[in-house]
Amino acid sequence: MKKKIEYLLFRSIMKRFLLLILIFFTPLLWRNSGAQIFAQAPHKMSFQAVIRNSNNNLVANSVVGMRITIKLGNSDVYVETQSPSTNINGLATIEIGGGTVISGNFFTINWASSPYFVKIETDPQGGTNYSIVSQSPLLSVPYALYAERSGTAAGATGSTGSTGINGINGTNGTNGSTGTTGDIGATGNSGFTGDVGFTGVTGSMGATGLKGNTGDKGTTGDKGATGDVGATGDAGSTGATGDIGFSGNTGATGDVGTTGNIGATGDSGATG
Repeated sequence: MKKKIEYLLFRSIMKRFLLLILIFFTPLLWRNSGAQIFAQAPHKMSFQAVIRNSNNNLVANSVVGMRITIKLGNSDVYVETQSPSTNINGLATIEIGGGTVISGNFFTINWASSPYFVKIETDPQGGTNYSIVSQSPLLSVPYALYAERSGTAAGATGSTGSTGINGINGTNGTNGSTGTTGDIGATGNSGFTGDVGFTGVTGSMGATGLKGNTGDKGTTGDKGATGDVGATGDAGSTGATGDIGFSGNTGATGDVGTTGNIGATGDSGATG
């Protein structure tokens, strides 16, 4: 329940790119109950912040660069840098006053003055490129440090004041990012094969498609074998008689033939 309340507190004052939430300042005051002698203050203030990147995602288990400035009004009173590591929830815990001092002296801060602010600049990559800035007022003075600087002994404990009015409810935080898709479940058993449906009515014949282009002429095939001689056809009708040709030249006279044998005497004629 405590973690849930702290988480809702963080979300209620979330900036656009980074949540820097002041959870508590706890300078320790130790008292000797017998002689009312106070121990020396530790000169540090505990500070916690949830770190988110520009996509509003937690920067978990990472080293981040931080520059912390204590401001009095608009003046920088004390500046230091630290490089804490975030936990699995993106929470960074530091002690202001225990970092690398850039300017000022944390011990000499006059906490009796006001108003004080704490300015936190963060580089989620762990360097000094402080791209995300948040500033919050110190709503209560760290009393142990104030008492040490004032040099006076602590007075009697005053009576408990009346309960203050409840503060205004913070704005609702943005929805968290969508979780990863779960694993695909095992394939179920195949169902029984259903009955074959009735055969549908045969559709009408579609229109005849367009005639395709004539293909290229194929190569000439090999010459086939000579076929058998066919039967002799019927004789045709006699053609018309042609014109008489020209008379030829008279031939040369032939040789005289041999004298033939004398013929037999003929029968005598009838008497007149």
